[in-house]
Amino acid sequence: MDQFIAKFKNEIIGAVSGFDRLVFRATPSRLMYSKGMEEYLWQSKVLFKDYEQHVKKIRERLRKASLSEYQKLGLPVVYVRSSDTDKEALVAAQ
Repeated sequence: MDQFIAKFKNEIIGAVSGFDRLVFRATPSRLMYSKGMEEYLWQSKVLFKDYEQHVKKIRERLRKASLSEYQKLGLPVVYVRSSDTDKEALVAAQ
């Protein structure tokens, strides 16, 4: 990692590091409770009956935004379903 940072130091703005791989998780606290979800839907002008479609739209928008930079660079994105998967073997197979 140090070699990489030294080589590209002029192009790097910052770095995040961890023991192995980093997993970011967040829970919007407002949406954890039914009242908070009702408030969100009301403010977003989404009827309960339209909830499924609304969530699908949000999911798709989030997926596209998350993957767009990788796709622009032509980098593969692989969803790993299990923590038992050998990630090193998976990367080597790419």
